Amino acid sequence: MSQIRDSQGRFPGGCSGNPAGRPRGATPAKTLQKLLAADGAELIERAFERSRHSDVVLASVVNLIAAAEVATVLADVMVKAKRN
Repeated sequence: MSQIRDSQGRFPGGCSGNPAGRPRGATPAKTLQKLLAADGAELIERAFERSRHSDVVLASVVNLIAAAEVATVLADVMVKAKRN
């Protein structure tokens, strides 16, 4: 199926360059959780090792992992609080 773009290369409103879109329920945090579940220990070890050598990108990955872990814990706490 071909998409028609405007003169500036943009898709018209309501159309997308990715018609299938992101799967329902998929979020960056869930994707990160899947990666960590598969190769978590190795990924974290490599990220920490490289971040020690001033690799700014991997240092931010370490921060992202920590933030995802905190977000997961907070989400669990909120679900438990709603149940009570």
